[in-house]
Amino acid sequence: MASTAISESYMIIIAIVAASILSAAVLPSVSQITQVYNNKAQDFKIESETNIKVIFSFGVSGENTVNVWVKNTGKIRIPSSLIEKSDVFFGPVGEFSRIKYNETSGSKWNYTIENDLNGDGIWDPLETIKIAITLDSPLSTGDYYVKFATFQGSWSEYDFSI
Repeated sequence: MASTAISESYMIIIAIVAASILSAAVLPSVSQITQVYNNKAQDFKIESETNIKVIFSFGVSGENTVNVWVKNTGKIRIPSSLIEKSDVFFGPVGEFSRIKYNETSGSKWNYTIENDLNGDGIWDPLETIKIAITLDSPLSTGDYYVKFATFQGSWSEYDFSI
């Protein structure tokens, strides 16, 4: 009987040690999985709450500037550092290209917040930015395409004719 009690004691000690080793190995993995899930959930939240709409665009034949107005129709505020990371595509329908932000030479785009409701310099919901695309050659008559894509991929496009 004493040997049975000692054997059971050893088995209990081995089970406790095995459970400790297993939990030490598994808990960090569970923590990492939880962190990844939380990061993905936050990314999805930002993506789902970021919406924009190109509301108007025009250019004049013979000039090299196109104006585009984009409204923040989402729920999040977009600081200038992220507006500058957005993408602008412009050109004749079927021949458009990406225009770089604030370049020193070649085609470029810049923006101003047209109706900064609270004067903070951040593109808040319900506010509109005016994008000025300066081209390295004048516009000619025809159909044009413009697309604005935010830092995380929300986008809106607009077609117009000159």
